[in-house]
Amino acid sequence: MGTTALLNVNCCKSDIVSTPTSDLIIVSEPMEARSHSLRKERCRFDDHLFSWCSEPFKCTYCHLTRKYGLNCHNCDTYQCFDCDTNNEFSFNTHYCPNKHLLTNCKELKECNRCLLYCDGYECIACKYFICTSKICRRFNSTSVKVLPSLKGIISSFIGHTKSVNLIILFANTQLISCSDDTTIKVWDINNFQCIKTLLGHDAEVINVVELDSEKILSSSSDKVIKVWNVFDGSCTKTMKLTVNPSCILRFINNQIIGCCESFIYFWKVDNLNVMKELYPHKNEIINTIYLLNETYLISGSEDSTIKLTGIESGRTNSTLVGHSAGVLSILKITETKIASGSKDNTIKIWDLIENTCLNTLMGHTNFVKCLILENEFQIISGSYDETIKIWDAKNGSCLKTIEGHTDVVNAIIDLNDYKFISASRDQSIKLWFA
Repeated sequence: MGTTALLNVNCCKSDIVSTPTSDLIIVSEPMEARSHSLRKERCRFDDHLFSWCSEPFKCTYCHLTRKYGLNCHNCDTYQCFDCDTNNEFSFNTHYCPNKHLLTNCKELKECNRCLLYCDGYECIACKYFICTSKICRRFNSTSVKVLPSLKGIISSFIGHTKSVNLIILFANTQLISCSDDTTIKVWDINNFQCIKTLLGHDAEVINVVELDSEKILSSSSDKVIKVWNVFDGSCTKTMKLTVNPSCILRFINNQIIGCCESFIYFWKVDNLNVMKELYPHKNEIINTIYLLNETYLISGSEDSTIKLTGIESGRTNSTLVGHSAGVLSILKITETKIASGSKDNTIKIWDLIENTCLNTLMGHTNFVKCLILENEFQIISGSYDETIKIWDAKNGSCLKTIEGHTDVVNAIIDLNDYKFISASRDQSIKLWFA
């Protein structure tokens, strides 16, 4: 194997190429003292020693036009100093799928996995980008193509085989989901893996609610209530209801609240004895309930109204009228302001003091199934139209429409750092960047 003699050239001319070739990217490169030794530089293809190159060339690895660098005459390859194996980025460990050496990305780019704008490594020729964020490092990916059109999805939690009906956050690091496949799954949010599958229900699991720091409660369509220990996955209690609640909430004093048809029930957790019944909507089916300050209960019904009922008195304090179809979801914005989602495809913002509608948010093309508050000024909604929308709560404008689910979006929960999780009838759970 022959080698090419090394030339020690000190050049003081400008590094900027004055007449660029039309199909190449020209990069100015001030000539400064290099800390590496040329004696250590060898061709990557056949281990030939590099020689010094002081004529304009196109780098074999980053495909940029440079004026100074290294050249292997045997293999007819060129390497610029940004692709130097001895520099601080250690590019020799990063290649795109086409085996091009990646260079340091000197601008922020959107990663298609975590959707964060980060620095990283890129291949100019193939338009490949490796993000250096913590989220992407968990995937052990060798390369990531830049595809901003993926609309915000970070990852999916795959495991359920039928509709995912509800999700809740547990212990800040775990996600709990219930499904029509009769299972409850516990997920690790950090690595998107299923930790446990809780088996025991014989019918669709409709609701799941946190009882304490160790236990959850679930209800299924066959009127069975189960209490689970999340950490060991055991079922600690099984009880039978006389009704099938469509919605369940946790309440103080060891009670839970559920709505079924036109009634709202208060059950004692220990034995499911009925402690109290409320009847605010008079023979109309109640779709959703929301607890306000543990003093009032807000209910949305098929009669298209929203009622504010005192828990102790059982009396309806106010009725909000404005929707033209059944109310499916309710969200507290402030102590005196709520939002509601309806079968009329709209979201309404309400003033609880004046009992008036402040704004109507229009944009969904089907029922609005779920609502969460991203902050005091933004609302995130999930719909039967398979989309998720982010709204400006003040002026009612739609800030963003997120697509990715292929069926009804049943539930959404908020995470920190502008991320949220959605569950759908398409069997998937997705983590998004808002």
